[in-house]
Amino acid sequence: MIDRLVGTIVQSEPGRVVLDVHGVGYQVLVPARDDDKLPVGAERVVLHTHVVYAEDRQEAFGFLTTRERAVFRQLIAVAGVGPRTAMAVLSGRTVEELRDAILREDRKAMLKTPGVGGKLAGRLLLELKDKALAWAAEAPGAAPPAGPRADDERAAQALAGMGYRPAHAAHAVEVARAKLGAEAAFEQLLRQALLEAVG
Repeated sequence: MIDRLVGTIVQSEPGRVVLDVHGVGYQVLVPARDDDKLPVGAERVVLHTHVVYAEDRQEAFGFLTTRERAVFRQLIAVAGVGPRTAMAVLSGRTVEELRDAILREDRKAMLKTPGVGGKLAGRLLLELKDKALAWAAEAPGAAPPAGPRADDERAAQALAGMGYRPAHAAHAVEVARAKLGAEAAFEQLLRQALLEAVG
């Protein structure tokens, strides 16, 4: 499978580019919100790809980051979500916006995606909840030190990243920690802190 393509953009339209790689043009479907980052003439563009092979066609889906591609793959693992629906989900929002919609169980936000009806929206919110918690836990750079205090800080930072005021986020984590105890795993702590912050 082609893992990535590096080349020059020779054609660009909403949701689709043609990438010239050493004289070979590859058509790649991309999130529509990335259009401004993929103008015609852009050189040494790196697209991390997921290729779908069907009987009558091959389609390459490309992303600017491996993280976004990983989320795309988690989306298509949900029953009823095909590659084009997953791309539509990522075309309408960033990974962070998708994460927040899932953690807040924002059904209306999911229903704004073309091809996503009520039943599929519910399935996405249910099946991606734990994965969204993992996305919230991701931090750039080296992994932070382990332990309750470090987990508390990471959880507070994750909530702040979702738009909660730092003081409110820290208080929610403090309440969650008091309820769960020092042995609680990070994702359990973050889930409870989110409930405290929303409530």
